[in-house]
Amino acid sequence: MNEIGPPLAVLAATAVAAAALAVAARWSNDPRRRLRRGLRAILGPGPLAVLLVPARGKGLGFNFRSNRLAVVWDDGAWGLPYRFEDLARVQLLVDGQIAGFARRGETEATKPTGSIERRVALRLTFADPAHPHVVLELWRRTDRGRPAADALDEAMSWLARIDDLLNRPARSWWEPPPAAPRTELQGEPRVWPSLGTIKGQWQETPLRDADADADAAQRRTAGRG
Repeated sequence: MNEIGPPLAVLAATAVAAAALAVAARWSNDPRRRLRRGLRAILGPGPLAVLLVPARGKGLGFNFRSNRLAVVWDDGAWGLPYRFEDLARVQLLVDGQIAGFARRGETEATKPTGSIERRVALRLTFADPAHPHVVLELWRRTDRGRPAADALDEAMSWLARIDDLLNRPARSWWEPPPAAPRTELQGEPRVWPSLGTIKGQWQETPLRDADADADAAQRRTAGRG
């Protein structure tokens, strides 16, 4: 029995190591992670906003530190970088029809009310003669497991974001709003006229009527006189 124990232990350790490697390989080869790695390789460090379409093996990413964007395909193996200023227009396509668009100085979008039969896509146009158009198909009729309405909502959300990027750069949708400064209460809680009462950690305190206080003080003074 002592001679059998060590080989069995080696076999068990080998099986565990092989299983761990298989899990790590599946994790690393996840389509979304591969697309993110491809975008990161092109755009470099910095905060990224990404639109990933694993079913098509494509992705779109924005780097707001370097003011660049990139499109990748073939699960992130190939890609093209662009500058923000190269982005001229984005169109929302539903069943081959233009349902909305955004370009510098103009935007328009109307959410389709009928059923979607064939596809939902975003078409980006760049000021690049070599690669002027990029189409990201968010949904096809053959897709399973995702309703067309979800893809349409995502497409319209990105249309609005890119509209902000083109026409309202001061509205930084990719950055969280700054936190409001915190004001620590000192001593007794103050009752602000605009609030009426302060609730929560302080005991509810009604507003005092300044005119009534003045009248009461005057009556007390008159009584003493």
